[in-house]
Amino acid sequence: MLNTVSKGIIRFFTVILWIGTYIGGIALHLWTVYAIFLGNGLIGGVMAFFFPVISELYLMYVYFKITGDFFIIYNVAVMAYFLVVIVRAIFTILFCKTEEQYGEQIDV
Repeated sequence: MLNTVSKGIIRFFTVILWIGTYIGGIALHLWTVYAIFLGNGLIGGVMAFFFPVISELYLMYVYFKITGDFFIIYNVAVMAYFLVVIVRAIFTILFCKTEEQYGEQIDV
């Protein structure tokens, strides 16, 4: 079993992952919208703004078709972001229990 200090460190790390994925997601989404806006104009930029995951996958495909190289900086950034989101979800599931799971034993 993990002691209280270890649980606190893991929860702190999980919170940092949550904050990082929110900030990173916003930055990645703005990068995507800007790139699609430059290539496809206002309508493409607006569509990219409202469909983030689809637009990121689309832009990854476009960059791959243009350069012929899959591992360019944008594609690596998107893949790294999705990896961090998966790690965050695993940490949240394993180490951050809700009040219902703890019952009456929550000490805040």
